[in-house]
Amino acid sequence: MKELLAITEALRLWGIFAVVLVIAGIGLTVYQWRQRRAAGWGQSLRVRDQDADRSQRGGGTVLYDPTRRIFGKPDYISEERRGGRLQLVAIEAKPTRRSKTLREGDEMQALIYLLLLRATWPQQAADVARVTYAPGFGPFEVKATPEALSRLDQHLTQMRLSKTSRAVARSHNQAARCNACSMASSCGLQRLTFPNKKG
Repeated sequence: MKELLAITEALRLWGIFAVVLVIAGIGLTVYQWRQRRAAGWGQSLRVRDQDADRSQRGGGTVLYDPTRRIFGKPDYISEERRGGRLQLVAIEAKPTRRSKTLREGDEMQALIYLLLLRATWPQQAADVARVTYAPGFGPFEVKATPEALSRLDQHLTQMRLSKTSRAVARSHNQAARCNACSMASSCGLQRLTFPNKKG
């Protein structure tokens, strides 16, 4: 009899545990949905996480625009219903950035991704790209206006000229950016480092 009571009690506890897991799963799903809405993901039908693709063989989808000779990988490509048809929207995610205005560097990066989508999937690419910051900041839509394209072309020209120069001046004073930069080993004395902390 005691064994039967022990088994019954164990089954009851497992049942409670299963119910708690289901409730937690529903709560997490609702939380993620709210976070995505707050970040400006809109009515996204399917989102492709480019970072997740990088772990697969081939390393994600590299997009290329032969007109401007640029290539890159958006953080996400969202398939959304816009204007009555499914379109692809490039999303640049800066989840820790807290700014009420769109930074020019982020705008140019999203514009490049917009052009890359147009070059790769001209019939499916939307006429906008999106930049998301921390919840409550943004989102921002980027369009390929003549003014924005002119600024982008100026930046690309400057970057290409810098590539052939012997020395290029650092454009910031942030050690964290130097630490994360893939070109840091080429900077020599211009590279910023964090001061050593002595305890």
